[in-house]
Amino acid sequence: IGGLGLALLDGGSGRTPIAELDSVRLLGADSHIAHGVHADAADRALLRERGTAVALCPRSNERLDCGLAPVAAYRAEGNAVGIGTDSLSSSPSLDLLEEVRAVRALAVSQGSPERGLDQWLVEALTLGGATALGRNDIGRLEIGARADFTILEVATDSPYATIVADGPGRCLATFVAGELRHSAGTD
Repeated sequence: IGGLGLALLDGGSGRTPIAELDSVRLLGADSHIAHGVHADAADRALLRERGTAVALCPRSNERLDCGLAPVAAYRAEGNAVGIGTDSLSSSPSLDLLEEVRAVRALAVSQGSPERGLDQWLVEALTLGGATALGRNDIGRLEIGARADFTILEVATDSPYATIVADGPGRCLATFVAGELRHSAGTD
């Protein structure tokens, strides 16, 4: 295939798509797997070993009827995950806060313990997204990182739960590279 040194095989290779990507050295911290719906235990272990993150897009998967990502297994096994929306052709909106609610529902339905789940999900939205993109200059507030952040109105006793369960509509301001891009009531 065009300069990659790959050939199309009639009937397949007998490997899973993730194992096939690994066989041609396309897995690593500089790549990510979108959706990760059909990853079995061996695939998930391979992703961890290679440092490859998974971008979860459950609302798109539902619309496409292509299966359910093993979110509870990704969490329990320590896979790096981010949360994405795919596109408007396969998802009802590009609202990551709506997407995170769908990821939560899927994790709980698969038996993931609720303790710490909301914090894990918010970290998947921020640090996980940065990891999936292979970027260490976004997804965190620290010296040397881009100051991309959103200010949300949340309950102080349970901020993670508030963001996950009821995040949409709570945005007070959004900053990109330290510049105010959105402020509630002024747009």
